[in-house]
Amino acid sequence: MTLSGTEQALGRISFPTSGSVTAQPLFTRGVLFVHNFEYDEAIEQFRQAQKIDPGFAMAYWGEALAYSQPLWRNESLDKARAVLARLGPTPAARQAKAPTVREKGYLDAVEKLFGSGDQAARLKAYADRMGALHVQFPDDDEAAAFYALALLGTIPEGDRNEPVSLKAGNIALAILKKNPEHPGANHYALHAFDEGEHAAMALA
Repeated sequence: MTLSGTEQALGRISFPTSGSVTAQPLFTRGVLFVHNFEYDEAIEQFRQAQKIDPGFAMAYWGEALAYSQPLWRNESLDKARAVLARLGPTPAARQAKAPTVREKGYLDAVEKLFGSGDQAARLKAYADRMGALHVQFPDDDEAAAFYALALLGTIPEGDRNEPVSLKAGNIALAILKKNPEHPGANHYALHAFDEGEHAAMALA
């Protein structure tokens, strides 16, 4: 896929899915916007992908995910759940729309993020599921990036959790060794190391 100037400015990722050839570039652009914290723009890209390919499960995953902003503890729970309901009425029905094990894993993770329980419990369940997905697909940089972000999301606002921050930051740095233009890895590394003792780790 040839990237437009806008996409080049957003960074570079590889996130192959089972979406149609015409919907995939919109999906990829949506994920780039998510990594750049441009959530409204991301939602628009995912919705366009859904219009082209109404059964594209990962486009619904992406739109739902854009309603969670874990670094700021912001979420629109009802909107995210409504997106998932458009894909299917139940988690099982939605799983049936995801044609690969990997995509089922992403969908299952977002089900946990917007499932039952308070926000802290859901963020923890989501991080655990993304961690399992990262182990299952170690070469998937997107699983790694979203796991790093999910780990940061488990740290209560205003608190420090050095082991979790370092784990997330090191995951992000490993992605950057392979793809220095990955916007999520760059952003999540900066947030992981944003205190004096470890700030030098984010210099690159």
